[in-house]
Amino acid sequence: MLRIIGYWLRFKDFIEGEKGISEFAERCVQFLVEKALKKKYKLQKKNSELSAKLANLQDDLLEMNKATILTYDEFYSVRKRVRIETGLFWLISISEMFLNYISTLIFVPGDQFLIEVMRWAISVVVTGASVISAEKFFEEIFPVRLYKTLKTEGKVYRNFMKASGVLILLIGAEFAIMTISEARARDIEGGVVGGLLYYGFILLSVVLPLIAGYIRRDTMQYLDPYENTLEQRKTTHRIQTMREQIEINTRAREDYFRYILAHFWKVFNSFKTYKENYNARFKITESIEAHYCTTFESFQAEARTRYYLKDQPAKSSSNGITNA
Repeated sequence: MLRIIGYWLRFKDFIEGEKGISEFAERCVQFLVEKALKKKYKLQKKNSELSAKLANLQDDLLEMNKATILTYDEFYSVRKRVRIETGLFWLISISEMFLNYISTLIFVPGDQFLIEVMRWAISVVVTGASVISAEKFFEEIFPVRLYKTLKTEGKVYRNFMKASGVLILLIGAEFAIMTISEARARDIEGGVVGGLLYYGFILLSVVLPLIAGYIRRDTMQYLDPYENTLEQRKTTHRIQTMREQIEINTRAREDYFRYILAHFWKVFNSFKTYKENYNARFKITESIEAHYCTTFESFQAEARTRYYLKDQPAKSSSNGITNA
């Protein structure tokens, strides 16, 4: 009942007309082609944008391939090593900051917020200075040899002048740590200088930055090739994903055409059945034997012909603008 009311509200002219079936078929084909082309142009625009991004990524990949790239087996072993060493580096550095913070409680007393911030600032600065200077010192006396290459960062021969300057900074940072930790060590021993805990606490506070610096120096030998390979793998994955998306969009154009074709054929058949009954009731003669709407095959052929004919002028116009 509702469907019939809808027909009369929307398609009254087609129902009462002597050529209502063929004219309604024409309306369906027009709507079908317009919707299919709209969807096609939308997907083509997406593919054009993806193609532009794909070209840029391919250029980036060519540049990445010029750098040192790890093989499949090397990548996972180097990744494991970099992750372990990075984890150890931060674990040791944080432990050293905590030890220095505990030591500052002795000579920077107080519970105020600014004093708390100052204690942490001293801890971070002293720890950072000692770790960085230790790393730079080890780089000078043991030049970093990049993984899978014979090149080194800096001179192969030891630069004693530069190493001496870094060593002075390292000694200064370590002396600051020793001074800070000595106060806490003496407090642990109850004010007595000496004892296992006294020297152990000082030694631990002094040695941890050296260990962290050496670990960081070792990690730097693998870091660049690892990051290059990691970025290459990510870029390759993005390229593959974009290519797959372009193929999906290309297939979606034809899939949508078939879907919209089936939809409008169903709508047309429903109207045709009602119109034929209406014609029989009011003795209206309408011949559609020579019309393309008689079979699905001819209906589809007409829709495809118009679809491609309407698409060609758009392509020609686009090419003309480009050529101009």
